[in-house]
Amino acid sequence: METLNQLKIPASFLQKENKAHSQLVIDKFINACVNLDASIFEPYMNEDDVFNSLGKYEFLSELKDLFEYSLFKTDHDFSVNMTNEQCIAF
Repeated sequence: METLNQLKIPASFLQKENKAHSQLVIDKFINACVNLDASIFEPYMNEDDVFNSLGKYEFLSELKDLFEYSLFKTDHDFSVNMTNEQCIAF
């Protein structure tokens, strides 16, 4: 079993007035991990958002690379499940 990614966001992100949007962004990140598709997450990020200490496009690039590597490494023969809000491939 391998952890694909864990979203680390600044506490200030969740403390913004729009908590519904913050939760939507987190939910879309989880959905992107489960489907190994960064494009699911991209529309929900603001231009100035920072995730894992990276700007929007740097983060998306790393996420896309991670997903592509996972697909290559497993030859598409795996499943993705979420446990404790982490995406796990096995």
